[in-house]
Amino acid sequence: MSAVQTAGIDLGKKKHFIAIVPPGNAQRHKQYPTSPFANDRAGFETVLAFLKRYGDPAHTSVLLEPTGHYGLALEAFLQEHGVTVYRITTEGKYQKNKTDKLDAQALAAMLYTHVVLQAPQLGKKWTIRRMVPPVPAVRRLRGLVGLRVALMRERIRCQNKLTAICDELFPELTQIYKDPNGPSALQLREAFPLPELVAKASQAELRATRTHTRPGNKAFIQLQELATSTIGSKDRERQESLIFEQKILLKNFRTYLVQLDELDAQIKQIVMQTREGKILSSVPAVSPVTAGIYLCQIGNIANFAHPSDLRGYCGWSSKRSQTGTTRDHESQDKGGNRILKQTVMMMVMAAVQRDDHYKALYDRLLKKHCVYNERKKDYLHKMLAVGRVAGQMIGVIWHLLYHDAAIVAAAAAKGEPPPPPELFAYPHG
Repeated sequence: MSAVQTAGIDLGKKKHFIAIVPPGNAQRHKQYPTSPFANDRAGFETVLAFLKRYGDPAHTSVLLEPTGHYGLALEAFLQEHGVTVYRITTEGKYQKNKTDKLDAQALAAMLYTHVVLQAPQLGKKWTIRRMVPPVPAVRRLRGLVGLRVALMRERIRCQNKLTAICDELFPELTQIYKDPNGPSALQLREAFPLPELVAKASQAELRATRTHTRPGNKAFIQLQELATSTIGSKDRERQESLIFEQKILLKNFRTYLVQLDELDAQIKQIVMQTREGKILSSVPAVSPVTAGIYLCQIGNIANFAHPSDLRGYCGWSSKRSQTGTTRDHESQDKGGNRILKQTVMMMVMAAVQRDDHYKALYDRLLKKHCVYNERKKDYLHKMLAVGRVAGQMIGVIWHLLYHDAAIVAAAAAKGEPPPPPELFAYPHG
């Protein structure tokens, strides 16, 4: 078997930089061979030739930085040619001086220490993780999920601006409409943008803005009384500006909602056609869209050898600080994939509200790990219980996906079609 050679690549928008540690070369990283190359087909072929000059690409490991989409094409190209790809979790300054060349050399040296010397990783700031090629569903979902995240971000920004306008023009509106950006509230604000217009409107005109049967007549009478004595802005010039801004924001907000509905339908269709999607959707409180986001972020369950690896990547692992007898504290780690961390949080909160098993688990953990405050009539430090539930859910997901991947691999080795996926089920007893 050929010796392993390691390389590091500093990624850029138009140009990358590669440094390589040839097999058996343990010199200082400043002596490692380096080369710049363009972010195009000719540049990728140059990298492949550069690797072949020192060894076999099939026995080469390459470490890349997390620089968004700029490295995706290169990652796929290297994997197609048998190169083992690793990612470092944090992009940053790896040494005193920082240049593209020095960063590439530092990455190569870090991977050499990890792969060849097999030194343990101390700390999680620069965790090195092998990247297995994503499953087919992830390749279809990656762009859709990325667009959904961007649209959700813009929708929230638009919603916050609409709330700010309501607070300035008619802050008392929330006494009748709990959500000033709900369907009925938005239709009322569009038809009657100023409180004085609400006060002059007839009951029939106000009822015409409802999407269902609420608010009722008494609530509309109270709304008109509030509109008459509102503390909202009376500056005419400012009112005209806010009305126009609200008009534009309403159009954008509704466009985002329509686009998100279309995206969710497409994501659901793709997810429910895959083994992984069916397995994840069988877990309590995991919708097909949530399953699609989860799958897209992990790429391939083979990237995580243990449940703890997946918990850490999701940002739901624990962090312990202990020294002597004066300090012994355990808390949740602040790292991890931000999108996955938010996704798991939503999964947990939905599970403890809708699923009897997880609700009972959450209530038991509250009593065991959290302190009850008599004045507030509630438990303190609830995130301790949420974190435990999240860890259990992530562990269940890992076991389901990892076990299914082994079944599929075994069937492929025999040249047989895989059996139907094993879905989530509560343990007996």
